[in-house]
Amino acid sequence: MICTMQTRKITAILLGILAWQFLLAQPSHASFLHYTTDNGLSNDNITAIVKDKLGFLWVGTVNGLNRFDGRNFKVFRHDPKNDNTIPNNYILGVALAPDGWIWVSTDSGLCKLDPLWLDIEHIPMRENADTLKNDAVTPVVFDSKGMAWTTGQFGIYQINPKTDEESFFFKTAQNVIGYFSTIIDEADQLWLVNSGLRRFDTVTKTLKEFKGVNPREPFQEAASISVTQDFLGQIWSGTWFSGVWRFVPELDEFVKVPISSTLAKELLPDTLPSGRPFFWVGGGAYGLACFYPDTKEFVEFSPDYRDPHRHNNYLVNRFFKDPTSDNLWIGTEIGLEQYAPASVRFGRAMIPMTTDMGLFSLVCGAVQDNTDPTGQRFFVGVWGTGLFEWNKATGTIVRMNSGASKFSRDGLFGLFQDSRGDVWGCLKGIIGRYNPRTGKWRDYSSFFKDNDKNNVVWSGLEDRKGNLWFVTSKEGLYRYNAKTDQMEQAFFSEAYLNEAKVLNIVQLSEDSQGRLWLAAYRSSLIRYNPATGEAKRFTYPGQKTPAACGAVVAAKSGRVYAAFHETFLELDSDGKLLRRFTMDNGLKTSRVSYIVEDKKGKIWFNSEYLLHCFDPANGKFSYYGKSDGLFSNTMTDALSITPAGEIFVGFQNAFNFFSPDRLLLNKQPPPVAVTAIRVMNKERELRTRTVMNLNFGLNSSLFKGLERDTFLTLNPGEDFFEVEFAALNFNQPERNQYAYMLESFNKEGVHRPASCHVYQPQRR
Repeated sequence: MICTMQTRKITAILLGILAWQFLLAQPSHASFLHYTTDNGLSNDNITAIVKDKLGFLWVGTVNGLNRFDGRNFKVFRHDPKNDNTIPNNYILGVALAPDGWIWVSTDSGLCKLDPLWLDIEHIPMRENADTLKNDAVTPVVFDSKGMAWTTGQFGIYQINPKTDEESFFFKTAQNVIGYFSTIIDEADQLWLVNSGLRRFDTVTKTLKEFKGVNPREPFQEAASISVTQDFLGQIWSGTWFSGVWRFVPELDEFVKVPISSTLAKELLPDTLPSGRPFFWVGGGAYGLACFYPDTKEFVEFSPDYRDPHRHNNYLVNRFFKDPTSDNLWIGTEIGLEQYAPASVRFGRAMIPMTTDMGLFSLVCGAVQDNTDPTGQRFFVGVWGTGLFEWNKATGTIVRMNSGASKFSRDGLFGLFQDSRGDVWGCLKGIIGRYNPRTGKWRDYSSFFKDNDKNNVVWSGLEDRKGNLWFVTSKEGLYRYNAKTDQMEQAFFSEAYLNEAKVLNIVQLSEDSQGRLWLAAYRSSLIRYNPATGEAKRFTYPGQKTPAACGAVVAAKSGRVYAAFHETFLELDSDGKLLRRFTMDNGLKTSRVSYIVEDKKGKIWFNSEYLLHCFDPANGKFSYYGKSDGLFSNTMTDALSITPAGEIFVGFQNAFNFFSPDRLLLNKQPPPVAVTAIRVMNKERELRTRTVMNLNFGLNSSLFKGLERDTFLTLNPGEDFFEVEFAALNFNQPERNQYAYMLESFNKEGVHRPASCHVYQPQRR
């Protein structure tokens, strides 16, 4: 018999995943992945989100229920000819029961779904026994004893999940169905929202409707549309017309929270890494915001249609925070959004466009203003445009303009701030100076020996003694003389001139001995000692493009890292070659642009292809690109690092930012499930097809007695079979690696990336 094994693009048995966690200090900097009907979602209007115990995400919409495995959506819809389907396509709620079943509330009744076998059981409700079309059901919640609670139009139900039968019914005179929001608190009290907010005490069987403590600001007229309980047990409500309200137990009523926003459709409590509490809010002017109860601050996610990772500018209907990964899933009116710090790992910001910004508006660097006590003000230099001020807390970016100074309006190539607080800009023929305390500007010009208009100041730094140094495209190294307030040429030697008869130094770095290492384009690597005036040039075997050194950094360890064409070198403090890296042993680029060292001694450099991180401890590289949230895979603009260790990567009219110490390796592999088995292109009924391990805690009536092993019997003429897997990783699942092995066919596992089909060679 001939057998072949085919796996889909979805990953199978996982061998290794490099997934990372990136914790943003401010949620307002969050970036989002987007899923819509273009990705297979049944409808873009999201009504419910939950994750099951196997690891699948379930998404309810106004037209169908969806199961998401990170790559594909499987859609469930009502079929009047099939009892094993959901009652209606309009999903009002999806809830995970303690036993692992998924309870689905629809516009035409209630059902529960076994995520292991995908069997559906309909739950009878006494109000739905008639022929009237009023069978909508509130989203189900579970009390401390595991009992299910829901409502119909005029009744509150308690249902026993073991028997699927009603164990309690409370008939009401008013419509109590919690269309908008339903929760059960720590005291097993049921809170229901349907324009008004009501509380049903499941012990005393009493129902209360809230009106608010202040008659001048009636809670009823605010139109409550959401209710939630925070981590301290406090109850909060969001409204259509009056923002956020807080429940006061002593008054047994709600009081208004003084914030500017009026619309708060959905609230989700969360905490910053620092432990500061806040709420994700569906509402505000753009549909999504963050609310900080301690300061009453309301931060909105404004749209920027140039950035595909921004919030889609539509109202949020539902939130779901995944406790296993800290991913936040956001259901909006036009699609599903995912805030996945392990997928979009880098903060993002875009420069506001003005009419005079041309093709060369590249971000050349960013500095954190050391004169700002809040730590939130940054200065951002843009090549070809000028200087901008960025408030990191609010995300606002404002162009600075002094009027007379060219520093604020001409092209910038480099930017840094000295220990006294002055910001220095490197321009064509000019060095600019700005004092944030006084707001004064100063341009230093006409200091070059040859005032050629193409004489460029590339970059600068302040050394350990407080001296300021600048490197230029033609006249080597300059130093600022504080006594004379003038720029003076410090190092220029004809012995080091290139074939164009210039000394073009593009980057500099100071080592622990106070010596300056100079990356000189077409003049190799130069070490200059300011104390003695001594200079030495270093060349290395195999250098290409006559001795072109493009970037250098002197590390705290005493080692020096320098980039040449197609080569990255590790040197000792005397310039002796220790290790050499090319595209054969780690590099993924032929040209390195800028190099910085982070707080932990890792070396970062941007390039023509991907952001590289080199770990001197093990000699290995990590790589980051557009899939991680960088604006492009090509990044030849500036790379800068703040004294606090935050790294900025420049792009056209945009920049990324991140803290390297918050990029943590996640070694936990995702759960793996078999989602289908087909023989001769026809699906084979195999009840054990999703059993990869027995530790997901699903209490399935069909699961009892199953063994770990799964057997497939092929009949004569069935020449091939196909196994469909899903590795349930929602953070860059395309990077998963998997392997398969057929006993007696393979001596060892066959390894494959996620995005390919694997065919087992035919054997008889």
